[in-house]
Amino acid sequence: MKYTTVTPKLDRIDLTQTGIAMFLGPRSADIMYLLWQEPATIKNVWKQLRTSDTMYTTIATTMNRLVVRGFLIRENIGSPRKATYHFVPTMTEAELIQFCIAFNIHCIQTSFNLTNSDLTNMLEAYLAT
Repeated sequence: MKYTTVTPKLDRIDLTQTGIAMFLGPRSADIMYLLWQEPATIKNVWKQLRTSDTMYTTIATTMNRLVVRGFLIRENIGSPRKATYHFVPTMTEAELIQFCIAFNIHCIQTSFNLTNSDLTNMLEAYLAT
């Protein structure tokens, strides 16, 4: 389901969260889960996620940041004079999980200055337990 040539950007790991919220944040994760079901406008996402403290502009900002980071694209479904955008994930949930795993491995490998061979041996040892 790849729609873009922009390489998605991960820049954090929040160990207080679980799942993709560890990498994207809880609000962004909620948005991604909704959009994996079907593409939607900001207004439709806001209506589904609305709570007493969730502003429309907060959802709009978060969705536009996901576009900039390469996780969503905007598709104009309106006329050129009155644009209406559907937001579509650039990867499936499984592809995002794989991307997050690769990000973790890269962080570990570069942080500890491990060779591919060292990393492979450590992963094999871990998986054998």
